[in-house]
Amino acid sequence: MNTKNFLTGIFLILIAFTACNKDSIEDNKTLSPVEFKMAVSENSTKSAVGNKLKTTEVTNVKSALVSIADDNGNLVYELEQIELISFNGSFITNKLLLEVGNYTVTEFLLLDINGNVAYATPKDGSDLANLVNDPLAIDFSVNLNETTTVTPEVLSIDNFEPTDFGYVEFGFRYIKTFDFVMGIYTLDDNQTATASNANITLTANNKEYLNKEINGILNVLTVNDGLQNYSIKVEKSGYKTFSETYTAEQLKQYETTPLNIYLEEIKEFTLDYNKITDATLTSFYPDNNENGTFIQAFTWTFTGDPVSCRFLMGFDLSEIPEGQQIKSAKLSLFYADNHVASLEEYYGGQNDLKIELVDQAWDETTVTWNNQPSTVAAGAVIIPADENGKIDKPDIDITPLIQAMVNNSDGRFGIKISQVVETIYRSSFFASTENELINKRPILKIVLN
Repeated sequence: MNTKNFLTGIFLILIAFTACNKDSIEDNKTLSPVEFKMAVSENSTKSAVGNKLKTTEVTNVKSALVSIADDNGNLVYELEQIELISFNGSFITNKLLLEVGNYTVTEFLLLDINGNVAYATPKDGSDLANLVNDPLAIDFSVNLNETTTVTPEVLSIDNFEPTDFGYVEFGFRYIKTFDFVMGIYTLDDNQTATASNANITLTANNKEYLNKEINGILNVLTVNDGLQNYSIKVEKSGYKTFSETYTAEQLKQYETTPLNIYLEEIKEFTLDYNKITDATLTSFYPDNNENGTFIQAFTWTFTGDPVSCRFLMGFDLSEIPEGQQIKSAKLSLFYADNHVASLEEYYGGQNDLKIELVDQAWDETTVTWNNQPSTVAAGAVIIPADENGKIDKPDIDITPLIQAMVNNSDGRFGIKISQVVETIYRSSFFASTENELINKRPILKIVLN
């Protein structure tokens, strides 16, 4: 093995617990700025190699790559690139932030002015580990109002392979990016465009690169270059989602001229089983959660005792802005013809149903008869009785109830359906959102003004 020059990098971790005002001190009780200083030590060099080498003056080092793990082994910095600035014969880096605690330096590399790895600290057990006093990993602690000194020694990588240092590769790569300009507009009924805010998500190769809200006419967005396709999704409540895929070359055409996205207002929503939740409540098992494949409203007898069932339904109305005027909202419930027992067995008397607005939060996986939410009796919608209990109930008009929920974004708790008169014997069975017959699951159609 060739004898190599090496440097001792003395990195002073300066914990400067300073702030401009009281608020910033309060906000950073456990975070401290960390900076690394490096100086060449001729004595350390000679002792490490038996006085066979001369100290080499370093003038072309530009930045450091450092990986730091916490005391649980979790990486808090992974090959973080920190700029080095020459200062009175040594080098000082820009600051990192670390919480007070114990840490380990797991990787340490120095880059030259061309961005190439020039020096590295060998890892324990590697071929070059014996040339330094303290190979990686190196433990250190960050304490408030104290200076912690870490001294990783670096060797020149000339004529060596990464494996000689214990690395699979010197994992530094330059990330090339490009900018493009985007504008977001909404369209009204007259197709008049108005600049607006919206949320943009950009993904490529199954990885999310952007997810942020953008505002105004011109937005400069920066993304990684060299990816095959870029999928852009623009979302705004009350408007149709824009979704399109571009190549890098296509997006680069909008470096100065904006890519304008026009969002159309949604006039009709269809909520299927993905956006509806439901659960049956039964007095027979008052503490059981009955979130199953059927939703039921009946009053019957079991073992001679009267038993009642009701059911709850919740709707995801997040795409409808608060206060939006609803032209119509129609709920469709379908007879569950895959029920284990025939409705002839269960159908009894007049089975009018009532739909009431729920005014408390509930969870379909935990709600029971005993903890069921309260309802608002005023404004209840009545579903007329059917003839034999085997009737689908399409297009039930619940516009006032949905309007009430839309008017209060903090009170969108859904509805409760029960028999108008809960006396024996009356029953209605419907397919729930989990029913095996997908075409029998409930649907809510909403038309906006």
